[in-house]
Amino acid sequence: MHSQFTHYTRLFKTSELNSRSLIWGAMLFDNGFKKRFKNSPKMFHRLSPFDISARTSLGGYDIPKDTVVLINHFALHRDTKYWKDPEKFDPLRFLDENGKMDPTKLDSWLPFSAGRRVCLGESIAKPEILMMCVHLLLRFEISLPEGVKPNFVGVHRDVFGTESPADLRIVVKERLR
Repeated sequence: MHSQFTHYTRLFKTSELNSRSLIWGAMLFDNGFKKRFKNSPKMFHRLSPFDISARTSLGGYDIPKDTVVLINHFALHRDTKYWKDPEKFDPLRFLDENGKMDPTKLDSWLPFSAGRRVCLGESIAKPEILMMCVHLLLRFEISLPEGVKPNFVGVHRDVFGTESPADLRIVVKERLR
């Protein structure tokens, strides 16, 4: 299991697991998440859609006054300046060599958009994803089959652009209670 997840599963290794301990763990996780991204508002104001108040140029392009500028998230998330092999499915690309979120990637990653166009479901999605992962890790031991290494070749993209590996085999064992 990756060290990032091991830290959070240690919070919940208890014989008496209840809603209160899960909520406490989620608050600790959320607090760590907020600390890690405390500078994000400084970043978001530059990346949100805005009107150009005077004629200007950007990246060699002339931009007339009153033009609305939007961020191309597709291009942002596939910029080879920040991402090695951006078309390759690699969930670990956001982590540094210590398994922590790489702060140098923050300016090149906006999964929920920003500013006035921010995803309304972000505040619901983050805790739901956390709780789902916590419940799965508490009930099951998840690993790769013996001798198998992770392989993210053969990624497919669904109609909404979500990427997933085509053939990823895992072993799921129920934990003893």
